[in-house]
Amino acid sequence: MPRRPFFDSRATPHPLASLLQPIRLTGDLARFRRRDYVYSAGWDGESPFTPVYQRLRDDPLWTTRALDSRHNLMRDVPDDLLEILLEAVQPG
Repeated sequence: MPRRPFFDSRATPHPLASLLQPIRLTGDLARFRRRDYVYSAGWDGESPFTPVYQRLRDDPLWTTRALDSRHNLMRDVPDDLLEILLEAVQPG
């Protein structure tokens, strides 16, 4: 596959297994101080992540954000992503 011009020359294809293998968290989930979901709302067409975002935005245990971005938040909206990450590491 040819490299996309907007990616760093060191970029490699995303591993397929990361999309197919579910994550299994064990132990007390309360140990996580917060749960954040960042939704990329600027997809061309229907995003496969829309159902997850719609479910989590109404869940009081989650903080959700919809950003006007395609899938690559670091490229499309780096300042918004940085704000979210800095907020996430602030003491509770």
